[in-house]
Amino acid sequence: MNKKNIILISILLIFLLFTLALAIVLLNLGFNKTFNYPKNIIQTDNIPVASDNILIVLISMDGLGWDLIGDDTPFLSTILNEEGTTYTENALTLTQSETLPSHISMVTGLTLEHHNFHDNFITPLTPTMEWGSIFDIALENGYDYRVFVTKNKLSYLLGDKQDEKLKVIEEDSIEIIDEIDSFVEPNLTDMLVFIHFRDPDRIGHQFGWGSTEQRRAIQELDNNIRSMVNDLDNEFQSYNRYYIFTADHGGEGLSHSSGCPSCRSIPLIIYTSEEDIYPLPSEEYNIYDVACIITKLMGADIPEVMDCKSE
Repeated sequence: MNKKNIILISILLIFLLFTLALAIVLLNLGFNKTFNYPKNIIQTDNIPVASDNILIVLISMDGLGWDLIGDDTPFLSTILNEEGTTYTENALTLTQSETLPSHISMVTGLTLEHHNFHDNFITPLTPTMEWGSIFDIALENGYDYRVFVTKNKLSYLLGDKQDEKLKVIEEDSIEIIDEIDSFVEPNLTDMLVFIHFRDPDRIGHQFGWGSTEQRRAIQELDNNIRSMVNDLDNEFQSYNRYYIFTADHGGEGLSHSSGCPSCRSIPLIIYTSEEDIYPLPSEEYNIYDVACIITKLMGADIPEVMDCKSE
């Protein structure tokens, strides 16, 4: 065998050995390969999970007296005719129809004579609120809560509980709807939410109650509330949801603290998309009765210290 043939045979053998070695390696890789299948093939973020959780939303529309509910509030007016709604046309705020005293009664269930807080402002020297509130009752009954207000003085309602669960942004509703949406989110517990809108009051003091400017502001507020409720319904769709719409006072002229009929007459509307409608046994309610309504919605006992209706 000549030298040339020997070289060719050697090259062929080397090629065959290389091919065999490569085949063995590929075969081993095939048997030992690990497949990483996706753990969640179906995205479950937007799929509601049935639960017995409750969402209670108290909405205070500052300065929106009952006489302002009508053509300028198509969303609220529509709710009045829903099967899941109960309301009264005979709800009154305090005789001293001012924002801070009225809201204290709203969340504590106490009359003005009982809590005896007459100032419509707070200072660094104002003592911390000493009365129990619906937020205390919420915590005692396993609820979480969120408080969103558009007047800094209403932070007083939280007493010494002014933490990440409270947000104060002194803007009108159009500026804060997205902020509310990001602030109030499901967390797998029962929730109490208090939201305050300043729009009707701010414009009323500037242009007058019932003025064209205030009516425009109320229309915008009504539309923003519609958007907020739709967002909450979507995000909390697995919850049983209750919305309480009310106000701290109405007004006339550029003011509201004289105790005039339009200053004291306020809306009290309870709306739910569920079949479990909350009844209002009486027609006449006061602003401090709101605390009892919310306490009963939470399934809690009404503290004896409260002045509100307990039936």
